Amino acid sequence: MKRLSTSRWIFTAILFSLLTACATTQRGLPPWPAELPPVEEFLSAHRADAANAAVQNEAEYLKWIKRFYLGWALYPNGWQWLTDTVMRETPDYQQRLHLKHQMADIGQRIGAEWAKDSRHRYINTSHLMVWGDAVKLAVRKGTQMQLADAISADVDGLLATTVR
Repeated sequence: MKRLSTSRWIFTAILFSLLTACATTQRGLPPWPAELPPVEEFLSAHRADAANAAVQNEAEYLKWIKRFYLGWALYPNGWQWLTDTVMRETPDYQQRLHLKHQMADIGQRIGAEWAKDSRHRYINTSHLMVWGDAVKLAVRKGTQMQLADAISADVDGLLATTVR
């Protein structure tokens, strides 16, 4: 009987350890908001830029990704808010569907670059402010489809370092 209780204790300890490991995030990183793209996408982007990774750790990088999407004290309207605004103000279902995918793609590309240390990025806060203001204006004018295409082209140019 003693052996059975020891076995149960060992089993319980192992099970508890496994469940605890499942509940914690990767390497002690803070919890990742479910409404954002998968954290692995951004971790891959961070690791792909060795120069930036040498000066900015993953936790710091991910903090700026969250700020990009969710906003923060200095810029409360993050990409998530802008996307929600565009969706809410686009009455046509097909356009909404197209814009949802386009805004998600643009957001991932912008966020992955902007979150880098300022010495290693091609997209900076002034770009975000210009694009944010342009999105708000486009929603009022009903030109969000055209603007999303223009922002995507800007991002392509900045990431290719053909635009400054």
